[in-house]
Amino acid sequence: MHEQRRKAHSSRRIRVEHGITHVKNWQALARRLAHREHIGETVQAVAAR
Repeated sequence: MHEQRRKAHSSRRIRVEHGITHVKNWQALARRLAHREHIGETVQAVAAR
């Protein structure tokens, strides 16, 4: 029983952590996009992904 609960908690936790990471990555990209002098580099970086 304990092992099942631990696994269920772990599964929920990893989804939340991935969501937080996704938001942080978009925030970093948004900061980078704010610098217009780097727009060409930014577009290339996004296109390469």
